[in-house]
Amino acid sequence: MFKLEIKPITAPKILLMLAITMIGVSFASAGDTFTPCKTAHAAQTSDFCYNTQIIFKNPDTTTLTGIPARIAMPAPQMIAANTMNKYGNDIYLVNPSNQERIVLAQGLNAPTTPSWWVVGDYIKNDVDNPVYLYTGSNSHYRDQGFYFSTATSTAGTNNDYVTIPHHSSLNFTDNLILIVDIVASTSTQTVPILNKYNTSTNSGYMLSLSERPATTTPDQIIFSVGNTSMSSLAAAFDGTEKVKAVFSSAEPNDMAIYYFIDGNWALQAQQNSGFPSLTTNTDNIYLGNGYDGLINDVIITSCITSFCDNGILPPIDSRFGFNAADMNETSVVGNTYSGTIAATVGEVDATYTMNRPASSNITATLGSTGNNLSSAAYGYVPPNPVVIGGIGSAGYAWQVAGEPKFAKFGRFGETLFIAAEGSSFSRPAFLFGMWFIITSIIAVMFFLWTRNEIVVGLIYAVSMATGAYLEMYSMWIAIVFIVGAIGSTLMIRFRFS
Repeated sequence: MFKLEIKPITAPKILLMLAITMIGVSFASAGDTFTPCKTAHAAQTSDFCYNTQIIFKNPDTTTLTGIPARIAMPAPQMIAANTMNKYGNDIYLVNPSNQERIVLAQGLNAPTTPSWWVVGDYIKNDVDNPVYLYTGSNSHYRDQGFYFSTATSTAGTNNDYVTIPHHSSLNFTDNLILIVDIVASTSTQTVPILNKYNTSTNSGYMLSLSERPATTTPDQIIFSVGNTSMSSLAAAFDGTEKVKAVFSSAEPNDMAIYYFIDGNWALQAQQNSGFPSLTTNTDNIYLGNGYDGLINDVIITSCITSFCDNGILPPIDSRFGFNAADMNETSVVGNTYSGTIAATVGEVDATYTMNRPASSNITATLGSTGNNLSSAAYGYVPPNPVVIGGIGSAGYAWQVAGEPKFAKFGRFGETLFIAAEGSSFSRPAFLFGMWFIITSIIAVMFFLWTRNEIVVGLIYAVSMATGAYLEMYSMWIAIVFIVGAIGSTLMIRFRFS
C-alpha cells in the first residue's frame, strides 16, 4: 500500500533546479527548433521551404529598366496554407542568378487578393524574365522598405510619396533625432527624403539629397532645421546609408550627421546653428515625393540632453518599418494607387500614394515550380488583378513574428525589441534570457516577502507563459519551463506503508 506525500522544498533547491531547467531549455532553443525543414539562418535559397516561379514578359520593343510591376499575390491564402508566415518576413525574391530583387509586399490580412509590386528589368520582345519567390523560413527576417519610383514611360513620370499626418508628438523644439535607412537608385538626386520644413515660416526639419554642388565635390545628404531662418548641414553621400541627424542645443555643435558603419554611429559632419531651439509648424511630414529608391526604415524621436550624440538610441516616439503586415492598398483611381501604412511605433499612421502610368503590356504568370499557383496575365498596372487556381500542397511554415506582440507594448517593448535585434544571440534566446532575469528578480522579491516557494513557482509559470503569449519565444519553451518550475516547487514522493 502506498500514499502520495507532497513536501515543499527549500528556496536554494528551487533556485538550483530552475537554473538547471533554464540551462536545458537554452541548449534546446539554440538548435533547430523554429524552422521545420532547415537548420541554418536564411542566407541562401536552400534555407527556404517553398519556391514559386513568376515569369514576366515584356512585348515592347524596348527593355524596361527599374519598372515596378503590379501583380496579384494570394498572400492570405498562402498564410492560411502555412506556406508563408503571417508577418511576411520569410519573403525572398531572386532572379535566376540568385540576386535579390525588390518586392513591395502588402495586404497579408486583406479580405481579397492583395497587389504586390515587383521591381525588375524586363527584357524586350516577350523574352521570359523569371524570378523566384522563396517562402517558409523562420530564421529569415526580411527588412522591407518602401520603393519610391520615378521611372519614366511614354505616359509620363511617376511620383510616389508617403504622408505622415501632423501630430504634436512629431513637433520638437530641441533634442531631435531623425534616422532614415536610404538605398537610393542613384546618389545624384536633388529631392527631399523626409520633409516637415515650412519655407514660409522657416520652421520644422528636413532631410534631403543634393547632387554634387561642383565636379570636385561628392553628392550630399543635407539636414536642415529652422528658427526664423534655415540652418543646413551637409555630408558626403554615396547612395546607400543609414543616416542619423541630431539637433541638440546643449551641444557646442548642435547639428550633427552620423552614418551607421560596422555596428556604430560614425560622425560625418557637425556645426553650430546658433539656434536656441527649433520653431514648430502644423505641416504634414512627406517621405519621398520625387525620390527614386528604397527607404527601409524611418525613426522620428527625441533624445535626452547629453545623450543625443553618444550613439545610444532612446525609446522611440514614432517609427515606420514598412512591414508587409502593416501595409494595405485601399483604392485604385486611374493610375493612382493609395494605401495605408501602420506605424511600427507611435500614435500616427501614414498613407501612401503611387502615381504609376500604365504604358506597358508587361504580363506576369505564376509558374509551376514549388506551389501550384497560377494567375491571369497582368499589365504594368492592371486594374483588379485576379488569381486563378489554388495554393497546391500545404506544408508548414512556422508563424514567427517579425514585429511580435511585445514590441507594440510602448517604449519598454520597443526598447527590448531593438536590444534583441542588436544582440549576437538569436532573438528567442536573448528574449528568453532577459525575461528569465526579470522574472527571477520579481520572484526573489516575493520570496523574501512571503517565504513561500509555491508563490515563487507560480510567478515563474505565469511569467514565462506570458512571455510565450507575447511571442518572445515559442510556446513549447514556456511549457517545458512551466513543468520544470512546478516540478521544482513541489517534491513528490511515493512511499509504501
